[in-house]
Amino acid sequence: MVLIAVAFAASHSFEHQTQVTLKPGQTATYQGQHVTYLRMQAVQGPNRHGVAADVLLNGQLLMRPAVNDYPASGESVPTPAIHSTPAHDVYLTLATTPAGNKAVTLGIIVEPLVSWVWIGGLVVVLGSVLAAVPGRRRRLPTRPLTVGAGG
Repeated sequence: MVLIAVAFAASHSFEHQTQVTLKPGQTATYQGQHVTYLRMQAVQGPNRHGVAADVLLNGQLLMRPAVNDYPASGESVPTPAIHSTPAHDVYLTLATTPAGNKAVTLGIIVEPLVSWVWIGGLVVVLGSVLAAVPGRRRRLPTRPLTVGAGG
């Protein structure tokens, strides 16, 4: 439980977030994370349509934050792109959805130790299972009680 509490407190206390506006090919650096906006693409699904930004994180990982429109409900739902490591999680969101090759505004959130909340949960579950499984118990030798006379 202590692991969960410390990870939860650290992830919320040391969270950093900002918004950056980038044109295609531009890179921004925030909290040690290099974010390069590549392009905007239309996305289609059976019951939705929307746009997604192709964003390169630290020059290696392609991430696709999106905004999806659901015509049946008339709602737009932002879908963040998430990259998790043991040290931190990086969340990218679309703050604006431009058309064509115009600039896009991306939300960047860096939260430390989020994965340790999940690891702490697994430790609690594993400990509970181990405590519930009956095992061989060590038997201590017992001495017979002696009843004294005239008590």
